[in-house]
Amino acid sequence: MDQLLWMIDFLPDWFWTILLILGIILLLAGWLLKKIPIIKNYSIPINILGVVFTLSGVYFQGVVANENKWIQRIDELEEEVKVKEEQMKAATEKLAAETQAKNNVILEAGAKQAELSGKLNTALKAAAKNPNATPQTIIQDLSAEEKKKYENMNSQQKTEYESKIADLIKNAKECPIVPSLIIEKLNEAAQPPIKGDKK
Repeated sequence: MDQLLWMIDFLPDWFWTILLILGIILLLAGWLLKKIPIIKNYSIPINILGVVFTLSGVYFQGVVANENKWIQRIDELEEEVKVKEEQMKAATEKLAAETQAKNNVILEAGAKQAELSGKLNTALKAAAKNPNATPQTIIQDLSAEEKKKYENMNSQQKTEYESKIADLIKNAKECPIVPSLIIEKLNEAAQPPIKGDKK
């Protein structure tokens, strides 16, 4: 049946309308010819032909209408898909921009942290050589931002921070090689990778 419909699909849609009209005309003609005695014998084949044309016309009008309905539905769905693809593309671009912005913030924070770690490392190396090093001398050597953070701390937080720095000074004096090595490795790890460089 599909092959028949595929072959008939080459015919234009108006062909089935004409076939339906022709079938109705043949049915009326067969009915009228029945009344004329001389041509009465031709009314049966004309009626049969009229019925075949009428039924074929009605059936294929339905086929064409159904096919047009599905073609219209497919066009609507294709349009919806295009709209969704455009929305998806816009959302992907927005997400890529947001991700890039977050990556930039992370890279900047990592670079800033690496810089601060480097300054702390330098201060600790100097403290290891200075027998009179105190947490206050280390804090004085830190960046302005770190000093500001320290100044904004409450007394308990300041005490904890100074205690941590005192531990680092003690560790740097007693075992000067290991902590600086660890700090250097941490600094290297905090560096953002160069584009194309794999870590």
